[in-house]
Amino acid sequence: MMTQARAAMARWMSFSVLLLLSVILQAMVFPRVSAVPNPMLSVAAVISLAVFSGPAGGAAAGFICGLLCDALLGTEAYFSLTMMGAGAVTGFLCGRVLQKTFWPAFLMSSVSIFVIESAYILFFQIAARGVPLRAFVGAGLPGMLAGILCVPLVYPAFRAVAKHFPND
Repeated sequence: MMTQARAAMARWMSFSVLLLLSVILQAMVFPRVSAVPNPMLSVAAVISLAVFSGPAGGAAAGFICGLLCDALLGTEAYFSLTMMGAGAVTGFLCGRVLQKTFWPAFLMSSVSIFVIESAYILFFQIAARGVPLRAFVGAGLPGMLAGILCVPLVYPAFRAVAKHFPND
């Protein structure tokens, strides 16, 4: 009994470190590297975690990770709510309909990144700040593509934690 509790604690601590690392890279490191578009790395991390932890774990991780993104990026509850929803939906689908493998994680990450980033650009940049619509194509699409391309880099770390610390 105690061994299971320790394994669960180690599993979630490892997941937390990976999530924190993804938020730090997304909000503090990638914006300073001008050669690379800023990928939505934290969304890919939340989706990868949700594949292995189910709807409750995906929603909780999405909310906490989104809360950190909201605090660092200056949005109010946008990323908290959208990432919580993406984590819950992914956890639900991977527990009932889809397999817990790379391709469902890649598909769900791609859809989530596209939806979350598109709505962010349209609402917070174009509508609120008056940024021209061409910014969606010029800045938004490369960032979305970069986030999608980061999934093969992020997913293996979460899979390794899930295999090393089994849930059951």
